Amino acid sequence: MDPVIHLTYATSTGTSQDVATRLSYKLRERGYRTQIRPINEAELPWNESHNKHENTQFESSVHIFFISTAGQGHEPIAMAKVWKELCKKKAKIYNTCYYTIYGLGDSSYEK
Repeated sequence: MDPVIHLTYATSTGTSQDVATRLSYKLRERGYRTQIRPINEAELPWNESHNKHENTQFESSVHIFFISTAGQGHEPIAMAKVWKELCKKKAKIYNTCYYTIYGLGDSSYEK
């Protein structure tokens, strides 16, 4: 059975959620299993909701993160706690999971 592709987004205006949802549909059309959720509900190793006994599942899985900027290029409110954890020296980062990160800007900036 193919692994689940985890699509995780952080957004203030809904842009990264829309992009993650569209990709989820495309992946499902091609036979992949997907799971989509906001970053503050994702099963990340440092979240209190993460089941400590399922680290193997996280380590060997595929993750795609969609992060939108907010205001003057800041992270969305939902991303603040995750960013704080990532900046800690002892943040648990797995080197056996596959991931990519898409950063989405704000289309309302003057051109």
